[in-house]
Amino acid sequence: METTFSTPSVTTTLSKPILVKSNNLLKRISNSIKRFFNWIYNYFFPYNFVKQKSEFRIIPDCFENWIGKVSYKSIICAWGGECKNHPQKQAIEKVTKDLLSHVERQLAGKVVIVNSKTPNAACLPGGYMIISEGMIDAINTEIQLLRNKGIEIDFDSMIAAVMGHELGHDEGRHSAQKIELMLAIKAIFFGLKTYYNHKKSIDKQPEEPKKENPSDKTFDYLEEITHFFLGKAKTRQGENEADLYSLILMARSGKYNLDATIYIQDLLEKHDPTPKNQKIKSLAALFRSHPHCKDRKDKNISNIEKVRKKEINIEPIKI
Repeated sequence: METTFSTPSVTTTLSKPILVKSNNLLKRISNSIKRFFNWIYNYFFPYNFVKQKSEFRIIPDCFENWIGKVSYKSIICAWGGECKNHPQKQAIEKVTKDLLSHVERQLAGKVVIVNSKTPNAACLPGGYMIISEGMIDAINTEIQLLRNKGIEIDFDSMIAAVMGHELGHDEGRHSAQKIELMLAIKAIFFGLKTYYNHKKSIDKQPEEPKKENPSDKTFDYLEEITHFFLGKAKTRQGENEADLYSLILMARSGKYNLDATIYIQDLLEKHDPTPKNQKIKSLAALFRSHPHCKDRKDKNISNIEKVRKKEINIEPIKI
């Protein structure tokens, strides 16, 4: 009897710790596998805060930041060099810093005023921003013209409309997406060219001398044309997305007049007038990197109403 009852008790006391350890080990392995696949998914399909959805990507954030950092000085030089003592520099930096506090990605947030009389602004990958003296002068002139018409708009709101738009380009990964589009087109046409040449070489007599293949040039031309038109379409889409994101950043801050995004388009149209003929306008739009200012202005008017009616979500997205 002693032998009969002692065996189960020993077995029970030994098996419980072993089962617990085994279960814990399986859980750790399962969690590790889940984390690994989550990392893979989040890397290739990160959340795009401008489009508010996950998108496929190839280029990592660190490479984006590196591109912006290494090209920043050369772009500043190409635009006429830095203007260090501009009287409105502090105001621009203050507005930019405020807008940066409302973006989702980690950005450098540097802004430099350049000695260019052309009204322009840009944001390189990583949040390296540039605004020209010409743009600042044009904003000041536009504010005065609006004031003469009885419309009051402040300088900070106009600058917020410009810098918020540029931040929208970086937040939406627009520069990186252009590179990814170019790589995809090159890969597709390389595959088509390789397949065509391979198929042609099978039918070719072995004793025939190698000649320059005219089809290679044809594929090269088709690749350039495809990249040109798809690239322009992608850029136009990015401009509309950046316009909307600018409104969202300004609304999040609550310090700026959203109507400034409308007056900025009026300002830009003076330097890039929209064709009045609808046929010419439609044809010209295919070759433009930016939508016509009139169309952007109309979209901004519509989006401002939606933001004010809370039909567009302006709250930071947590993922």
